Amino acid sequence: VRFSFEAAPALPPATSEASPRASTGPLDIEFEKDVDVADRQDCVAAAAIGASMGALNVLWQKRFDVSEAHAWGKAKVEGFVVQVARAEGFGKGDLKDAIRFLERKYPLAADGLAPEFGGGLQHHLRDFSHHPSPVGLVTSILSQFTGRGYGTLTDGSFVALDLPEGVLVGRDFPEKVLFGTINWGLHLVSDMAGSSGALGEGTGIPGPVLSAMKELSSLPPFRDAKVHRGEQEIALSQWISKLFNGTAFRDKDGNPIRLDLRTEVGIADQALSQAKSVIANECLVRGYYFLTRLARELKRVDARSLGDLALVDGSRVVPSGTKAIRRMLTISSSVFSRTWASHARGPERGQPAARRRSPARCC
Repeated sequence: VRFSFEAAPALPPATSEASPRASTGPLDIEFEKDVDVADRQDCVAAAAIGASMGALNVLWQKRFDVSEAHAWGKAKVEGFVVQVARAEGFGKGDLKDAIRFLERKYPLAADGLAPEFGGGLQHHLRDFSHHPSPVGLVTSILSQFTGRGYGTLTDGSFVALDLPEGVLVGRDFPEKVLFGTINWGLHLVSDMAGSSGALGEGTGIPGPVLSAMKELSSLPPFRDAKVHRGEQEIALSQWISKLFNGTAFRDKDGNPIRLDLRTEVGIADQALSQAKSVIANECLVRGYYFLTRLARELKRVDARSLGDLALVDGSRVVPSGTKAIRRMLTISSSVFSRTWASHARGPERGQPAARRRSPARCC
């Protein structure tokens, strides 16, 4: 772009602003020949790919429903618990027997502080050793070396409590590490599907997301944070506890929805059901860009043999970092989202579906 402060000459009578020829006025814009721009054909191809992948996403994706997510995750977790128990030597029996087998074979030292951390309803959330997270692993190992359990009080503040006598604490370094890691992991497996006394509908353990939220809520920057629930305002730590015990949300039938590991597993499955079409959309757009630019390069260098491929400029072919590929991905993603959203909303009330559906437009 070149600027000039000279006065612009008057346009000839036969020339108009709509003329395709650029005037030589004070502002002269010229594109370099090596600038890669998305032409009309690229835009049409990107829109077509986005529309087709959006239509496939309607078929592939799972409907988001927390209740269904909990039911799906519950079935998967229960099957996983039985599978792990059998790998550890469990014989015949049902899920209740498998949980009891793992609880007895792999006890956790922090279970001795269950009453201090809220009993059967809350101690899996408030005791950090029951979190399937890096913090849970670290606190489990620390408990073996310090003889203390780490978690939060009722008000959400962090606390370290002395372990009672008689809990499983290693006698030497290797044993402490073993109890803090192997016992920790397999004990969490026994708690995933609820306790043996409250089969299936027990509190279970918090998932990685809720565990991270609970751990962060004990830090000073988040300790006084508030959550608005309608006209009420409650502490963040209290809201997290309500999410875990099922008093924050209920399904359409009024049943509590617990945001534990089982629910998080089901939600992750529903979210990942869209990953296939999203990844396919990205790959097809970048693949189209690569093939079209490769064809242009082969024509530019007049390639007639495999040896002429060395003349191809790789920077002109790689589907990344150019304005053209960014524009194509933007168009494709927008059409993808519009196609999916049109199906998700369904026909508007009093308006036939055929009238609402309009062809995707771009450029």
